[in-house]
Amino acid sequence: MHNEQTIDAQALDLMLRAGSRWVLWLLIILSIAAAAVVLERLWYFLRERRPRRQIAEMLEALRTSGAKAALKALGTCVRWTRPWRGPVSTT
Repeated sequence: MHNEQTIDAQALDLMLRAGSRWVLWLLIILSIAAAAVVLERLWYFLRERRPRRQIAEMLEALRTSGAKAALKALGTCVRWTRPWRGPVSTT
């Protein structure tokens, strides 16, 4: 009657027999994966910086000279647009 172990005792026994080496390897692998994600996101955000000066010039042209001047100023910003997004139409 006292031979029955609780689920907690069985889980503890299993962990003690299995050892902790696999946990350490899992943590190392997951740490490397997390560092890779951080580096990839850093690379992405460095590449995707917006040209603030050109956008400010376009907004100033829109405020002072109207939509046509703003679209002309926007034409200088098109170079940072990705090719699959395409340029902004001025018509």
